[in-house]
This record gives sequence, structure tokens and C-alpha cells, in this order.
Amino acid sequence: MNVLIVDDNSNDRRILRYTLEHHGCEVTEAKDGQEGLERAKELKPELIISDALMPRMDGFEFLRKVKRDPDLRFVPFIFHSAVYTGVKDRGLALSLGAEAFISKPLEPEEFWQELAAALFRCEEGRKSRPVANLVEEEKEYLRKYSSVVAAKVGEKVRELEQNIEGRKQTEEALRESEAQRYRLQAELACAAEMQEKLLPSRYPDLADFEFSARCLPARQVGGDFYDWIEVAPDTVAITLGDVMGKGMSAAMLMTTAMAALQTATLQNGPAAAVQLAERAIRSHLERFESFVTLFHAHLNIFTHILTYVDCGHGYVFLRRFGGTVEELSPRGLPLGVTAKEQYQEGMITFEPGDALVLYSDGLIDARPELALDNRSLAGHLNGTTSAREMLAALMALPAFDSHPPDDLTVLVIRMRRVCIERVKAE
Repeated sequence: MNVLIVDDNSNDRRILRYTLEHHGCEVTEAKDGQEGLERAKELKPELIISDALMPRMDGFEFLRKVKRDPDLRFVPFIFHSAVYTGVKDRGLALSLGAEAFISKPLEPEEFWQELAAALFRCEEGRKSRPVANLVEEEKEYLRKYSSVVAAKVGEKVRELEQNIEGRKQTEEALRESEAQRYRLQAELACAAEMQEKLLPSRYPDLADFEFSARCLPARQVGGDFYDWIEVAPDTVAITLGDVMGKGMSAAMLMTTAMAALQTATLQNGPAAAVQLAERAIRSHLERFESFVTLFHAHLNIFTHILTYVDCGHGYVFLRRFGGTVEELSPRGLPLGVTAKEQYQEGMITFEPGDALVLYSDGLIDARPELALDNRSLAGHLNGTTSAREMLAALMALPAFDSHPPDDLTVLVIRMRRVCIERVKAE
């Protein structure tokens, strides 16, 4: 099923995409009603899921235009909102032709069950009602819409007044604690130094493989991390993770996730280790309302087999020596999204000259106009002959002067070509 998600919150769009793709859907995204209408006319989706409160064109106006378009009026439309959840809001949405109204937030499986039930009711309703019960009268629509919006504006004004008062108190407190601010800056600098020391200080000394990695936080500290650790004489565990958000809270969760995974991976394979780590940090992620995308793997340095688990990360590819690109699957949900996820392992075998490239979304978000993806990134590696050169080529793409807009991490693992001669000699 082709689904169009329309929401101005990128994290909400990301969670919805994971959930829907997990159930076999193809997903297209738009960040407001205006863009959503354009994408809907272009792609003719089989289902639209939209937020209500958005810039440029909100969800109600978007719904109204969809249901007035002869080519789109029969496309099921589901509202998914955390702001417009009152009786009047739901009534207006349904009168405009929406099939259902699902409140945020919900566990992914709860959302999927509500969505499936709504689509079933929609299909049943069409047997007796082929045309949606739209608000045809312009005055009636404007009256209902104005009532709903006025209520929300009143709520926002009250929230704003409270925020202004709170901000005044905060500003006064800040003026009284200038010395504390300087101490905090010093502590942040110390935290950045400590976080950098948590990352591996040297690359593994392996006969057949070479590593190269770099992590740049958007602020003094960040939520990205990479790690490798020897778990057996023939096996190295490798991890790249990305905690949602940036700054101190993301850094704290990064440290917790990294420690939990290091402990779990010493006695367990990738899937079991990730499952145990998720249980260990779940309460922390819930408390911070965050999640972690993660790629975790075990590399057998003798058989050259990499066994891995992808927890909602996706920013990884294997570049064969000849230049071809292989995507890695399967892919599960991020840590902290749901406690019911059972992670599945995948497996690849390195050949001499092959390179595994792992990166965080900060690499592609730094230059959105380049439209970078796995294949285009692999193309930028043409002519490189080592993991270090590959890392340098990728880190040169964003071309920023200071801190990146988002945490940025790249890890390259390459199998050396010289191992061919070594194998022949043996």
C-alpha cells in the first residue's frame, strides 16, 4: 500500500515511516498541507495520514481540498494529531470526509491496529455510502473551522502568557547566575573531552581489515557514537549509533546505550545483545522521550563474515571492490520505539577490496541539495584505495567551517587487497 505521510514534525514522520514500512507499506513524506496536496496529486496514494496543526496549510484545509479533488476524494484520509483531539475537532474532521482520527502518541503496534480498524470501517462504509459526507456549504465549513481554530488559538495564547511569565523568571535567574553559566561552559568542555575519550582511541590491528572513523558533534557534546571491541580471538564487535536529538541529553543517553551494548555483546550475538541492551536502557529512553537508531555487528576476522542487526538505522552499505553497491537488510525499529520488537540478523561476506560504510543522518542532512544516498555516496569513493581515503572523501562532502548542523559520524571498514597474496602464499 502506498501511503502519504503529511506532518511538520520530522521525528513523528520518521516513527510513522518505520511503523508503516515494517508492515510492508511504501511511504512518501510531506512537511505541510501545501506540499502534501502537491505530492498527492502527483503520486495518487492509496492512503493519506496527516497531522492537523501545520504551517502554510493545516490539516483541515488539506483534507477539504483532497475531498474536493475528483481524483483524490476517494483516497482514505486519517488524521493523526496530538493538538486537535477534542469533540469539535473530530466532528469537523469527520464532516469534511476524514475516515478516522487517531490521537498521538501511540505505540507503533497500537497505531497500526487502530489504522487497520479504521480502514476496515472505511471499506465497510463505502458499500452503503459511496461518496463521503462532505461539508458542501462554504459558510458551514467556515463556521465550524473558525470555532475549532478559535479554541486552539485561545489555548495557545494562555500557554504563551504562561511561557512569557516563566521566561521572565528564567531571564532574571540567568542574570543572577552568570558565574554559574561560566562554570557550566567549563563543565561542557570537560564533558566533550570525556565523551571523546569514550570513543575508541586506536584502530584494531587486523591483518585483513582496516578501520577509519570520525565523529563530529553538532554542539560540544552529541548523541552519535561508534565503537569496536574484541569479544573473542576471532571476532570484533562493531557499533554505530545515533540518539535522537543533540546536546547534553543526547550525550547522556549515548553513554548509557554504549555501556549497555558493550556489556551485552561480550557473551551474546548481535541480535541477542541488542535485545538485552534495549531492555536495559528502555526506561531511560522513555523518560527522555527519545530513541536510538543503531547498527551492531560481529566481524569474524578469519572467515570474513559480518553478522549484523540494523535497528532502524539504514545508513549503511557494502561497496564491492568493483564499485557495485549492496544494501543491507533486514531492518528493525529503533531502540525505545516499542518493547515488542524482535530483532533479526543479516549476514554478508567480505571479499578483498570490499568496504562497509556506516554513517549517521548528519552526513546527508548537512547538504540536502546534494540529495545524497547510498549509491551517490559510493560514487564519491571512486579512486580511493584505503579506508582513510574513503573517510576523507565522505567527510569532505558537507564542507562546513565549524560545527555541523547535526551530529555527524562516519565509519569505514575495508578488507585489504594484499590479503590475496597472503592467502596464495599460505
